[in-house]
Amino acid sequence: MKRTLYAKSSNSDLSYDVVFELKNNNLFIRCDCKAGEFGRLCRHIKAFLYGDISILYDERQEKKFFEVCEWIQQTKCQKYLIELDEIKKQIETLKKKEQAAQRALERRIGEGF
Repeated sequence: MKRTLYAKSSNSDLSYDVVFELKNNNLFIRCDCKAGEFGRLCRHIKAFLYGDISILYDERQEKKFFEVCEWIQQTKCQKYLIELDEIKKQIETLKKKEQAAQRALERRIGEGF
């Protein structure tokens, strides 16, 4: 089964085709934006994977959108999205620690060690 959803472009009134194909319980996704053409995880695919309906260019595709969301739920994709979210949280925590350590070092530079 194959479904094409149209995703909003961030810098124009154009849309990008994001094609979802379900074959033998495997979901294949591609987007015709520049990043997608190189097989990258573009913002359009990512938005659809996270179930972000605001990326949908044509609201008449709502039914297809929800069908594709069900396909995504049936795959291991959720596992990878959860892992990615956890890593992002860890990175944010580390960034905060880095900033705190840098501020402490800056204070010590002025006050002496």
